[in-house]
Amino acid sequence: MTIRTNTPSLLDNPPIPVQAKLTAAWTSFMFFYIYVDYLHLYKGAAVHWQASLIH
Repeated sequence: MTIRTNTPSLLDNPPIPVQAKLTAAWTSFMFFYIYVDYLHLYKGAAVHWQASLIH
């Protein structure tokens, strides 16, 4: 009599938890948002507009 057991192979991909997927999506979105916001400062009109608010 033979008993078969399921042994995981190296090619099996374990499922990724939903919380980890949401965390990765949120982190990448925030990096993108900060990147776009930071590049907005390099436009001349944005710097002039912010300087006019101070004075």
